[in-house]
Amino acid sequence: MRKSNHEGSVSYIKSRASSKPWRVRLMRDGVEQSKYFATKKEAEAYRAKLATRDIPMKKRDSAKAFRAFCEEVWLPYKKNELKPRSYETTSAICSRHVYRYLGMIAMNQIGNKDIQDMVFGLAAEGYSKSTVLKARNAAVACLRYAAANGIIDSFPIVEIVMPNEERYPNLIEKEKQWFTEEEMERYVAECYRTYSNGKPKHPNGPMYALVLHTGIREGEAFALEWSDYDRKAYTLTIDKNAVDVNDDNGNWHMIIQHTPKTKAGNRTIKLNKQAVMDLKEIAKLTGKERRIMSTNRGTIMSPSSFTQGHHRICKAAGLPVTGVHSLRHSYVTYRYYKGLEALKNGGHFDPRDLAKEIGHANLRTMYEIYTHLSHKDNINEERAFEDLPDF
Repeated sequence: MRKSNHEGSVSYIKSRASSKPWRVRLMRDGVEQSKYFATKKEAEAYRAKLATRDIPMKKRDSAKAFRAFCEEVWLPYKKNELKPRSYETTSAICSRHVYRYLGMIAMNQIGNKDIQDMVFGLAAEGYSKSTVLKARNAAVACLRYAAANGIIDSFPIVEIVMPNEERYPNLIEKEKQWFTEEEMERYVAECYRTYSNGKPKHPNGPMYALVLHTGIREGEAFALEWSDYDRKAYTLTIDKNAVDVNDDNGNWHMIIQHTPKTKAGNRTIKLNKQAVMDLKEIAKLTGKERRIMSTNRGTIMSPSSFTQGHHRICKAAGLPVTGVHSLRHSYVTYRYYKGLEALKNGGHFDPRDLAKEIGHANLRTMYEIYTHLSHKDNINEERAFEDLPDF
């Protein structure tokens, strides 16, 4: 398993079998450096990261086409840095969009105008604001890496202007969808609806109700294990995330990342009565399985099949057919307004507690994305003058 200079080697040291027996050795300009790890997998990952970082960078690489540099140098570096799903997204954005505009241009010839032309070009093609931003960010990050490692003389980006949303309507973000309190009640009722013989109409109905009653993300729900549920304190620990990734053979499959989607996502949430009842019903379905949201085969839930089940519940309840993430939007908005009502009645409500509960690092994200001011308020409803507040 020996590698050449700058690539390193991984070897098993029998005398260290009781601690960290796997050694990574790396030669840098004739000087040996080494580090030990508990598992072979950890050692290989560390060696690969060092090897990618220590590829001798030569000025001739500046003449490489953007695509060649991206695939040979930058993306391998990012693969060791990003979570699997994030890497897949970045790689796909480059392949589908960035290469079409920058792929054949030499690294040392790319300028601010090239990135700007790509941004306007993607907008003109009808791509969403999210896709345009991801393409811009990927191209800029690659160039920044090249400049930092001496491949190009300087970082060429001065300013990238985003297209005007009036001219490109596709850039306007779609309005986030959520359910009103009455619609939430109908949704949950449908989750638990049964046929005349008592058989549940939606076998996994309690799982959807749990997502609605906790506001957890879909991937967080799929990764939950029964050991995460404290039956005495009535809490759920969120410290994992299930993601759909593409392996080296081009096959998509679910994996568990032992980190949540974001740093703030690592949390313990206090359950309400409805969520506890949902878990009791789920236990009747999957209680013998390790995972709370497992399939009838004991495997990780599939996002596509879970979404299809959500759509069936929406249609049966006479509700708009939304994405599963709308359940999270509904929960946060509902809790936010309940908190405001508590404040009006002399109770306590701190929006920071709600942001922490749903796994957001700051209030801004919650306010801008998850609290929908039209949830209950009617700006045009009639009011009496004496009911108007003082300035």
